[in-house]
Amino acid sequence: MSTWLGGRRWRRSTALAGGALALGIVASFLVSLHYTTVEQPWAYLSSPARSWQFGVGAVLALLGWTTGSRVARRDWPVPRALVGWSGLAAIGWATLTLTERTPYPGTAALIPTLGAAATIAAGIGTAGVGTGARYGPRPGLDAGLGPDRVLSTRPMRAVGRLSFTWYLWHWPAVVLAEAGYGSLGWPVKLAVVLGAGLPAWLTLRLVERPIRLSPALLGLPAHRLAVHSLVIGAVAMCLPVGAGLVSSLGAAREMRTATAGPVTPPPDRARDDVPHYPPECNVSERVVVSPSCVIGASRGAGHVVLLGDSHAGQWFGAVDGLAQRHGWATEVLVKGGCPLPAITIVYPRLGRPFTECDSWRDNTLRRLAAEPAPALVFMSVLDRYSPDERYVLAGWRPVLRRLAELHVPIVYLRDNPYPGTDVPSCISGALTDWSACRFGRPAAQWPDPLATAIATGSVAGVTMVDLTAVLCPPGPPDCPAVLGGTLLYRDYSHLTNTAVTALTPTLERALARSALLP
Repeated sequence: MSTWLGGRRWRRSTALAGGALALGIVASFLVSLHYTTVEQPWAYLSSPARSWQFGVGAVLALLGWTTGSRVARRDWPVPRALVGWSGLAAIGWATLTLTERTPYPGTAALIPTLGAAATIAAGIGTAGVGTGARYGPRPGLDAGLGPDRVLSTRPMRAVGRLSFTWYLWHWPAVVLAEAGYGSLGWPVKLAVVLGAGLPAWLTLRLVERPIRLSPALLGLPAHRLAVHSLVIGAVAMCLPVGAGLVSSLGAAREMRTATAGPVTPPPDRARDDVPHYPPECNVSERVVVSPSCVIGASRGAGHVVLLGDSHAGQWFGAVDGLAQRHGWATEVLVKGGCPLPAITIVYPRLGRPFTECDSWRDNTLRRLAAEPAPALVFMSVLDRYSPDERYVLAGWRPVLRRLAELHVPIVYLRDNPYPGTDVPSCISGALTDWSACRFGRPAAQWPDPLATAIATGSVAGVTMVDLTAVLCPPGPPDCPAVLGGTLLYRDYSHLTNTAVTALTPTLERALARSALLP
């Protein structure tokens, strides 16, 4: 519709276009707010949650087309300068203050988006901005008191023309460099990003410009261009991008980990270093009831429960080792990608709210209430399902209330530090230089509202075991990927079974100090 309005009917339909854009912007922004809370990666990557930002750009285009010449006649240099510099300051502030812990996009995305909009809006009406001129303001002649005095210079305009293509090239360049040489420092990353400017420039000159300025495309009527755009978009949406991408990445990772390093387990076998319980114990996304999964001694001798998502399942080696020493069986109740707190997320492979997780959680808690009471309940969960701490803590309350009704000790295994990068691949690329795969301490562990509540005494009946100091020893500003010759991680977040099993005595001592063992 926007493309159609951009043709012959544009001038007669500005009110309709503005209204449609406003509705689209509001709807998309509300989607973004919702999914930033319940499924942040989906909010960041999905078009419905980010299209409001394109809508803001469309409003600027509409404003420039309809008011550019009138604004040019009135000028208003001082107000425009204030708007422009404020917008540029907002962009700078966002660059310096937004971090990986910021719930993004959410409301935080308003700062750089509206900052960019203000910077552009301040230039509407200067020669070439919103008035139909082809190349924009003439450096030093049309620039006023605002940031356009800087942004209209020839070097800045050249960077602007190249910026989007450069943005598309820089990420694969960094990923491939780290895959081959291990974790890179900021100076090397900066050099790689600058080097990505060359393929970006070649793409701009040899691909983008010839297509965009081709006579065949420029000669298309607006309605035909709109139809072609819609067809391309529809075909793209129908392609099995998700499954193919996951399969391709899996194959690529296997190739990158082909070289074993001097660690245990070797990087090429790290992905198979998983908990030794039957695979059906970790139920798939569409299963809402766990099968019977009891490992070890008979139920009559007592048992412990391991409850949560795959980050709970990874602790099986230590929990079962401890259980065997005390003659207990281990019951595994694990569903990958399913948060134990009662929060609803969007499951990426399903592309919708993960209702099966909610059903599984409820069924599992009912099951525990109906079964003979265990000696201990161990629970753990990935700490990154939502950056909204209040939302997560509110989700924990009904779960903890139902677990408290079991009248058994509850042990919360705090989530391990999160590397955020494929550790076996890094170790393979770095060979014997393990230090190249260390990862920053601040980003490795998100704030955990349940851990905070337990530590402050506001949650009763739950004992926390936090092994962060073991996995990321205090002192250095970063955390190791290898400790004592043991490869700690089998992917970007899960611990190897070798590392977990080695932590069994540490876990047992922690429980003994809390008087939770006979």
